[in-house]
Amino acid sequence: MIPRLIHLIWFGDTVSDVATEAVARWQQLGGGREVVLHRDDRLLLPGFRAAWEQAGGDLPKKSDLLRWSVLLAQGGWYFDCDIRSALRLDQIEEECQPDGRLFITPFRADSHFATIDVLACAPDWPGRAAVLSYVAAPPWGLSHWCYGTQLLSWLSLYHEDQLDIAPDAYCASDPACPFGRRGRQPVTRADDNLNVSLACYPPCNYGDMHL
Repeated sequence: MIPRLIHLIWFGDTVSDVATEAVARWQQLGGGREVVLHRDDRLLLPGFRAAWEQAGGDLPKKSDLLRWSVLLAQGGWYFDCDIRSALRLDQIEEECQPDGRLFITPFRADSHFATIDVLACAPDWPGRAAVLSYVAAPPWGLSHWCYGTQLLSWLSLYHEDQLDIAPDAYCASDPACPFGRRGRQPVTRADDNLNVSLACYPPCNYGDMHL
């Protein structure tokens, strides 16, 4: 089971409007789940400390490490702050029936590309040991993406049985967000109950993820 937690991450001296809006959005869509905005390394796993220090001022890399830490420690859902959904979270869970493995949604249009913008798992997810071993010694080197898309791609290649891949597109980054993804051609899905329309990217073939 996925715990009823929603994790968001924002680094910086002040909380931006983007982060504030994300908290409010998931309080609306979360169906009563607790929404937690993480702003420091208090929940960083001890085994990730060396990688965290090595990352220095690379905040995206630190965000990758922290999202894995909070999910492995507590389970629940993780969303980037620029992510929007066409459905309430209860609706997504009802449609997808996540089983506690690492849940990912195929919302990017560029196929064969792994993303960690939306993740969910149970705290006892069996893939935990694989993630810990990867972070201790990244097999593909210390690139900017080594704890993000590269880690997820590695899981898809060597631990595919630990991934629970959604059958449809449910979430997308907001193109209006200052750091949102641009240049993609979205399909539109509207939820009449929310009276919103947003970009949701079509499903990808995750069977052979690679960079």
